Amino acid sequence: MANPAMTLIQSIVLGSSSSAVSFASIPGTYQDLKLICSLRSDIAGSNSSFYLTFNGASTNFSDTYLSMNGTTIGSARDNAGANSFLGAIEGSTELANVFSHHEFYIPGYASNSLAKPFGGFSTQENNNASPFFMYKTAGLWNNTSPITSLSLTNSANFVQYSSFTLYGIKNS
Repeated sequence: MANPAMTLIQSIVLGSSSSAVSFASIPGTYQDLKLICSLRSDIAGSNSSFYLTFNGASTNFSDTYLSMNGTTIGSARDNAGANSFLGAIEGSTELANVFSHHEFYIPGYASNSLAKPFGGFSTQENNNASPFFMYKTAGLWNNTSPITSLSLTNSANFVQYSSFTLYGIKNS
């Protein structure tokens, strides 16, 4: 079996608040991509939502997610949307200086003949220092173009020190 190797493509740490972050000119030399984020929002509340798009597209995204909030479990689905929902981000009323954690995997991103699936999870803490929201997301960009850029947007702003790290994964 091949031995997968992760290579850092780019890491972004915000020096000030921003409503969007983009990775441009993603090389097509890897089999898969992995995105890891540590995020906090400036929303005046417990959380905000964040979203993913590829190549500047605004169509053909669908996603299904499972969520858990304490003892409540839920799910939702969005078909043919303008972006994909990825999860909840720590808001300004939650524990100071605590950032939510997010990891997403994008297999076969460089293919020019297949739709682009992705999946991952998100966790957000609350003032009780236990998971407040946990999300498991599965999504699809129904487009056969290779992914050369990706953008993340927030329903509020990502705050200073939010970090976004993109890795390429290659079987060696």
